[in-house]
Amino acid sequence: YANPHFLHLKEVKVMVVPVTVIIPVYRANKMKFWECLNSLLAQTVSPEKVIIVDDGNTKQEKAKLQEVIKKVTSTRKIELVLLQNDTNEGVSTARNKAISEASTKWITFLDCDDKLSPQFLERLYEATYLYENIDIVACGCIADDGMEYHPNHFFMKEEVFSGENLIEVEKALINQFYRRSGYIDTAFGVPWGKLYSLKTVNGIWFDPLLKRMEDSIWNHQILIERKPKILYIDEMLYIYNTEHIAKYSQEYAEDLSDWTKVINSRKRLVSSHLGTGDQIEEFFFEEVVRILVLMLEKKYFHKENKNKKQTFLELKQLLENKTVNTSLKYVCKRTPFYRQIMLKLLAAGNLKLAYAMYIARNLKK
Repeated sequence: YANPHFLHLKEVKVMVVPVTVIIPVYRANKMKFWECLNSLLAQTVSPEKVIIVDDGNTKQEKAKLQEVIKKVTSTRKIELVLLQNDTNEGVSTARNKAISEASTKWITFLDCDDKLSPQFLERLYEATYLYENIDIVACGCIADDGMEYHPNHFFMKEEVFSGENLIEVEKALINQFYRRSGYIDTAFGVPWGKLYSLKTVNGIWFDPLLKRMEDSIWNHQILIERKPKILYIDEMLYIYNTEHIAKYSQEYAEDLSDWTKVINSRKRLVSSHLGTGDQIEEFFFEEVVRILVLMLEKKYFHKENKNKKQTFLELKQLLENKTVNTSLKYVCKRTPFYRQIMLKLLAAGNLKLAYAMYIARNLKK
């Protein structure tokens, strides 16, 4: 054990820990889901309960889902609850449904195409004994793109966040690059790779209206409303499947309203942020511009966009939004020359010239 203060569960014969594992499932790859459940059953200690939410899968998909569950659980007894949604209501509603059914002291989330290292539950549960009154324990992850494993450190050392220094976590939620080095395949705002005390999250729900970054907004809301004591252990105990990311980044998206909802949700939280750190507003402006760049790439400047006249009218309206325009003007002062010109053109509403520059030289994130 890296930390000599860890309680060895097996030495005190603790084989079941008071944790509920929540797994939403929708159109899961059968093999990925099989690997996911097997990694859960291969834990060195068992969770008290597993809640799987079938989020409106088709009859054929339900049959595959139940086949995998039956095969995997036949080898090891575990309390498993299967909740059913008649229609696909989204991952937020699925998670909320499972949280409302949970009764154990701790909960954790597992995506149906991800895996856990064998000691995930043991190490995170042991870590709750390291310090008094811990509300959340988080760990690092390994990003699996199907070819390579990339270790992702959310912070660079073991650290406790409480009171005034919770603002460090808030900064990390808004800016995924904050205090990090090495591979950065995902952000600290993900719900998985963490143990949450049920009393800390009860009554704070994932927003079903958000289809993007709902997890980061949820964690941010917990931070603002509950001010939890958080322990981060720098061990790569969660295996995150990133194969879908490359595909999503290249897809054309007709509807980008989800991203404007993200901006509005984050703005509300930033307006009541923790502490007195001015950096929070700066990080928010940078996040808005990152989202805007994503919107340019996925719709407004995308090669499959066949109706640029209409979408440019939408983009112009978006750029006139006070939050977006203020963010552009702030960020363009702090960026390299080419990007600075592009952002200034966008802030001024000169879309034709901005588009011409984009075609000539792709806008880099």
